[in-house]
Amino acid sequence: LGDVYKRQTLRFDSTSMTKEHKNRLKMLRANIAAQDLDGQMELYVFADNHNYFGLDELDEEGETVKWGYEKAQELAEELGTHVAQEHYDYLIKKLAQILTTMNTNNHLFRFGHGVASGVNDIEKAWGDIAICLEKLDIKKVNSNFVGGFVRYVYDNYSDKAQLILDGLLNSDRLNQIFPLVQFDCPLDEVAVSRLITSLKNNTSPSWMYRNMASGRRHESISDSDLITILDLLWLQPNGHSTVIEILTM
Repeated sequence: LGDVYKRQTLRFDSTSMTKEHKNRLKMLRANIAAQDLDGQMELYVFADNHNYFGLDELDEEGETVKWGYEKAQELAEELGTHVAQEHYDYLIKKLAQILTTMNTNNHLFRFGHGVASGVNDIEKAWGDIAICLEKLDIKKVNSNFVGGFVRYVYDNYSDKAQLILDGLLNSDRLNQIFPLVQFDCPLDEVAVSRLITSLKNNTSPSWMYRNMASGRRHESISDSDLITILDLLWLQPNGHSTVIEILTM
């Protein structure tokens, strides 16, 4: 509400203001907008929350037509698009926190998906994300934001996504999270070839390959490639349990 009044002040009174007063008011509005963004980011991106009952959408008979957690995921994605379009510098300042937030809902993925849909330049945005990733302890990185970003790129600019995935695989600093990001995209022949290379290079912990069992993703892999992957996994530390989990799903 305060922001609305300030917009009206700028619209109707700016002609009678001094330049200094207009600049101060614009700065105040920017600070209020940033504080509002902080609150939205905390609620829809950083919080490890699964219950958003207050967002449940009901029909006229009081029946739930959309659960609050579904609406919260939509809002996380919309927020990503908005921040990418209108507050890119703010996004860059928050990247380290975004990339190291450990939560168990799907909001970071959806936020990343929204960011990719909102940026003007996919290559520049990915470059900024990669620079931030390289400065972090990769073992403390949550790949969900990256996964959401890359999945949007895959669905809309496949060639660019292939370059990003190749870059992750071949990066000495970032290759550890490669399998998790790859599993967020369809497992075509190129993807499977990358996964085999990653296993041969032994750059990622075996538990990451449990995602092959999620949604029965492994069923899209040819029998010969699946045998190769499972054989390589079996040789990894703690790989036995991962192989058994994949085969029993």
